[in-house]
Amino acid sequence: MYCLAVDTTTNYLCVVIARDGEVVCEYNRLKERAHSKYLIPVVEKVLLRCGLSIADMDYFTAGIGPGSFTGLRIGIAAVKAMAMAYDKPVVGYSSLELLALQSNVRDGLVCPVIDAKRQQVYSAVYEFDKRKGLRRKGKYLLVPIDDLLKKLRGRILFIGDAVALYRENICRNKSIIAEFAPKKLWYPAPQAVARLCGMLYEKNDIKTADTITPLYMYADTCTVRKASKEKKVSSKQTTREG
Repeated sequence: MYCLAVDTTTNYLCVVIARDGEVVCEYNRLKERAHSKYLIPVVEKVLLRCGLSIADMDYFTAGIGPGSFTGLRIGIAAVKAMAMAYDKPVVGYSSLELLALQSNVRDGLVCPVIDAKRQQVYSAVYEFDKRKGLRRKGKYLLVPIDDLLKKLRGRILFIGDAVALYRENICRNKSIIAEFAPKKLWYPAPQAVARLCGMLYEKNDIKTADTITPLYMYADTCTVRKASKEKKVSSKQTTREG
């Protein structure tokens, strides 16, 4: 089964052609704030390198977040368009689950931490069980780092770009025995993307172009901004009419 996976949740543009959970071709480069410009040309380049076409794909995959609002919209919109054009299924995966998987933890807890700006982090706690594999414990979180640390105990592996910002906060917490994944694993890795997509497809965690949605954890803020804009427009109209 061939899969075309797109991850635009970070400053890195990651495009992967995978077959049965293994990378066939990949592209993973820093393209800060330029995903809309490079995504489609990169997809075409990677397909050409593999000698494949979009029609050869059995399904499409996108990172649904949490992550960059603009990046999420660009990646998901592209995958939706391709899936709709060729009537193929779609798989969406969480950025946090991807980081937990590529940490390669084989025992205990792993805690992905992604910088959410505004002095907050996106996070979740995963536990590796030798029988059941990697499992998320609890909900996805959007919290200040210190609020997150209050919930944690014991030996934990931290992974993600927020480690660079909050490593000292983590180390100061006496309830935690902290370990840190290397920086090269803080961003989407093509092999982990391919593996996770394959796992989700095998579990039948499949959506359609109409049903895949981004994991927006700041959704209430987006709504407030929209409402504020509408109120401003309404106020101007009232003034003119008055």
